[in-house]
Amino acid sequence: MKVIDAHKLAKEINDKLRADDCRFNCAVKLLHGDGTVMFLEYAFVEKHDDWVFIFSEHNGYHIYHSSDLTWVQYKETDRGGTWPD
Repeated sequence: MKVIDAHKLAKEINDKLRADDCRFNCAVKLLHGDGTVMFLEYAFVEKHDDWVFIFSEHNGYHIYHSSDLTWVQYKETDRGGTWPD
């Protein structure tokens, strides 16, 4: 999938999301190959081809190529008051 197609698909998915979608009861931690870490509460991940889409309740959506990228999606039940490190 080309980057323009990934953006179109992510926008289509995002436009259909509602704030009360239960998938937002998660958090996402991204680790880029250069060591950059990104953590989003109330977010979830979807993988489409070689692309990773992160949808966030308050921070929109983000698109990354899956090469040189790892992520963890924590469920709300993992939280126990605070998200794991």
